[in-house]
Amino acid sequence: MTSKFVEHFRNLFFKPSKGSSYYDMQSQVALPFAPTPDSAIEGIMDTLEQSFGLSAGSKQRFIDLGAGNGKVVFMVARRFRVKATGVEINDQLIREANHVQKEARLKGARVVKGDLFQQDLAGFDFVFIFSLPDNQRFLNHVFQTARPGTIIVAYRYALDELPHLLALEQVQAVQANEEEQHAYFYRRI
Repeated sequence: MTSKFVEHFRNLFFKPSKGSSYYDMQSQVALPFAPTPDSAIEGIMDTLEQSFGLSAGSKQRFIDLGAGNGKVVFMVARRFRVKATGVEINDQLIREANHVQKEARLKGARVVKGDLFQQDLAGFDFVFIFSLPDNQRFLNHVFQTARPGTIIVAYRYALDELPHLLALEQVQAVQANEEEQHAYFYRRI
């Protein structure tokens, strides 16, 4: 009975594929896939446009750290027609995202294999992250790579561990499946 439960748990939270490493699987347990509701993404995009200058058809670049199935990336790319990249470690979610991207024929949008804890943010104007508070202390070196002025959006959990790098610009209540959540908008100092 216990082994069936463990197997069911593994299949729910990570599905290692051929070539997946132990590190990949540990990362999926530490940061399980939790999709951001569409209504929250819409509210965040409105704020990025109205308060932080994300504009349609611009040369601005957007990245989602831990992109999951790419929903945030694709919604941003569709609405703003900017280059939008997602970084994801889970091979199954990357395959799902690539399938959606091909079906939707979204140019400039992609989800790539990568580790958010090793990401260089120097080429991006907007960064989105939905991370658990316990993992934030491991993000210091990642946000150090962002250029001053880069806008960083944290969904649900404030980036309280990084006040020396990020200035809180705005907190916004967003609707998420009939529940109020918050998005935190920071500017890289």
